[in-house]
Amino acid sequence: MTAKRIGTLYVLLNGINDAAYFGFLTIQFLLLEPTLRALLPAGQSSFSVGLSMTLITSQLLWQVCAEGPTGALADVRGRAWAVAISFWCRLLAIVLVTLSVIMNLHSDSPALARLAIVVALIIAQILMATGEAFLEGSIEAWLRDECETADPERYKQIVDKAFESSAIVQNVAVLITVTTVLVVWETLGKNGGLILSVVAACLCLAGALMAHRLSFRETFTGVATRNADLAQATLSKRLRAKSAIILKLRDAFTTVVRADERSVRRLITILVLPFPCWILLSWFFTALVTSDGSSGITSLPATFTLSLGVTLGVARVVGALIGKRLSSAGDEKTLQSIFEKAVFINVFFLFGAAMLLVLRLSGKGGFSSSLGIILFLSAVALAKGSEEIIKLSKNKFLASVLLNGEVRATTLSFVSVAQNAFGFIAISLSGLLAFMMTENGDRQTVMVFAVCASFGIIGWLIYRRALPRLPKRNHS
Repeated sequence: MTAKRIGTLYVLLNGINDAAYFGFLTIQFLLLEPTLRALLPAGQSSFSVGLSMTLITSQLLWQVCAEGPTGALADVRGRAWAVAISFWCRLLAIVLVTLSVIMNLHSDSPALARLAIVVALIIAQILMATGEAFLEGSIEAWLRDECETADPERYKQIVDKAFESSAIVQNVAVLITVTTVLVVWETLGKNGGLILSVVAACLCLAGALMAHRLSFRETFTGVATRNADLAQATLSKRLRAKSAIILKLRDAFTTVVRADERSVRRLITILVLPFPCWILLSWFFTALVTSDGSSGITSLPATFTLSLGVTLGVARVVGALIGKRLSSAGDEKTLQSIFEKAVFINVFFLFGAAMLLVLRLSGKGGFSSSLGIILFLSAVALAKGSEEIIKLSKNKFLASVLLNGEVRATTLSFVSVAQNAFGFIAISLSGLLAFMMTENGDRQTVMVFAVCASFGIIGWLIYRRALPRLPKRNHS
């Protein structure tokens, strides 16, 4: 298989993944909120928004637990195999959520049935997180290794081109998918949501079958030769695999934490700052636009919701195009500079968007006017566009500095661990604060967004103050 075809397949798999993943995340929240509201006693129905957010956000916690082992499994068993497992996990999660919604249980339903639904929803989030963990790092490592094998002289240009094309295709897929989800939801309601869940399941099935086929043609051989000596022939196959996984985790940990090269640690430090707000905008943007006093997510203001969804989608595509142009040079110093500037723009406009929502809740007319809405959508667009520049420059930077191919997937998964751990902690703490201060679902979601945005600004200031104290990189 040629390196160019490998790049094309990488783009296709990422496009299928984002269309299924973000489409289902949007419809999952819209389906779960009324489902949980029906399960709650009448006097506690106002907590349905917060419970839905908490349940879905728990993916970050499960992903933190799964990232390292799944990355090591990818380095042991094969990267394409890990990508296939990712799609299978998501498929099962979608099936569980869909069945839970179809059951249509209420607070007066049998206790055992309600408990079964709660357990199924928790398992679904664990599976969704495990699927994301299997994908993170594995698909990028697969692209890098397979292209390097197929075309050792030009693989870097092909990998960078694949990253650029994938960013555009993924974001176009998200734009089309999210817009379709919102239109179908406003038109058909719950039935339309269930239909879209089936579509997402079919996309996951297609991705799983495609990745399984690629796993049979993968040139990566799994366990490194130097580690094979440590796995004695007298050990059982399962124990040898366990030893290999532990070695992968140890080597990746050494690469990230103990190495003299600090560029990866610096990247992780700054990368986590805007991540909680990314999650809120990508997963729960529909919760940020509910009208005051509404009875739930089912009464979304259609025009504003669609405007925000389209704005986020268009900003993704434009950001990917700008990121492609800015990062075309490809050298480490330029990529790191672009990355840091994009993070600053990102946290600044995320904070601005959050403050506009706070003004709306304060009753001072800061958001109810047309000017307030235009300013909010503009801030969100700039934040979302810069997010795509961050992602693209990060991928290119890591592809050039992570030279140890034997633990590449595991090392990349450590980057995701840091992101998800900080995201879960930030959202959970701000959510707890919001639930303690108000029972209004609209106010809770906006408070969570504002606190997470404040974390990003404060973190950036600390990062910039500490930056001059870091030792210079040793190029000797």
